[in-house]
Amino acid sequence: LIQRTTSGTQGVVRSVNAEILLAASFCNVGATAKHLEALSPAEVTFVITGLRLGGWGDEDAACADFMEELLLGRKPDPNEYLRRVSESPPGRLFQDPKLIDYPYQDLEYCLAINRFDFAMPIYREDEHGEDEHGEDEHGEDEHLLMIATEL
Repeated sequence: LIQRTTSGTQGVVRSVNAEILLAASFCNVGATAKHLEALSPAEVTFVITGLRLGGWGDEDAACADFMEELLLGRKPDPNEYLRRVSESPPGRLFQDPKLIDYPYQDLEYCLAINRFDFAMPIYREDEHGEDEHGEDEHGEDEHLLMIATEL
């Protein structure tokens, strides 16, 4: 997977204290929640990238809110959360037929809940291509970090 996103990649770069990083969207939200449940972390942090005034970033917040409900063992109605994506400023861009750089089909793909049954771990590499996994300076595992990315 090659991810092209301004805010999402900055969220990964700035999440220096996270031992485990996951990229998630509605397309793999169920598999990501199952993966997190199997890891049984003490803490999960949702990094909601691109939040700005006027509702920008709410599509990421909707995904994080939905996943939080799943992790709490609830069975949320996905339609409420998917509606938030459709009605968000980026979602509305993809519904304007005059904006050819924002094809509606992309929005449809983003709203395809649980289309994929796999979690997407993010791996960091140092300048030599070596994995940068390990423990903190006290020999303890860091908390888990969730990156929620959508449009």
